[in-house]
Amino acid sequence: MRLEVLPLAGKTSTEIAVVIDVLRATSTMVTALANGCPAIIPAADPDEARALAVAGGYLLGGERGGLPLPGFDLGNSPREYTPKTVAGRKVVLTTTNGTRALLLAASPVVLVASFLNLPAAAGWLARRKGDVLISCAGTDGGFSLEDFACAGMLLDMIAKAGNSLELGDGAVAARAVYRQWEGRIPDLLKSTGHGRRLDRLGLGADLEFCARVGRYAVVPQFSHGEVVAGDPDAGAGR
Repeated sequence: MRLEVLPLAGKTSTEIAVVIDVLRATSTMVTALANGCPAIIPAADPDEARALAVAGGYLLGGERGGLPLPGFDLGNSPREYTPKTVAGRKVVLTTTNGTRALLLAASPVVLVASFLNLPAAAGWLARRKGDVLISCAGTDGGFSLEDFACAGMLLDMIAKAGNSLELGDGAVAARAVYRQWEGRIPDLLKSTGHGRRLDRLGLGADLEFCARVGRYAVVPQFSHGEVVAGDPDAGAGR
C-alpha cells in the first residue's frame, strides 16, 4: 500500500483519496452524518449553495472567514449539527477550505476524515491495498498544521494495524509531525493559527469538540455530488 499526503488541497487521481479539514468542515460533515443527516451536498460558493438548497428544500450551512453566512440555517460548527436539527434532512454546505478540497478530489473513492472518525477511517483503509492520497484542506490557501498532523495520525493507525506501507515524502513528514503532538491533540488545535482565530471569534468550544479522537464510527464518502455515510465500497465511482 502506497500512501502520500498533500499538504495543500489539490486534484487527486489515486484509487482512494481522503480529504481532511479538521477545523472544521470534515469534522462537521462527520458529525452531521453520525447524527442522522442522510447526505451533505458540498457547494463551491454561497450563491450555488443557496440555489441548491432552494431547489431541493434542503438545510443551508456554511461559513466564510469562520463566521456563519447571513440567511443560512447553520454555520460550520459541528456542535450545531445535532440529531434534532439534521436527522432526516439533507444539508448543502459551503466553507472557506473544506468543501473546496472535496470538490477538487477526483479519485474513484473519496473519503472524509477528521479526528472524530479517524479510527474508523483507518480501519477501512487498512483493509485495502490500493494507493491512497490524503488531501489536507489547509487554511485560506496556506498550510494547516492540524490537517497535516491528522493525516499523520491516520498513517500511524494504518501502520499499527500491521500493514506494510510505502510512504511518500509528504506522508513521512506528516507522521513525524503527528508524533510531536501524540496524546496532545487538544493542545495542538489550540496552538494553530486557525485554532487561535476561531477562539478569538468565540468558537473555542469547537476546538475541544474537534479534538475528540474516535467519537464517531462513520466513514463518509463523497460520491455523485453528495457526502454520505454508506459503505464506500458500495458507492465507488464519481
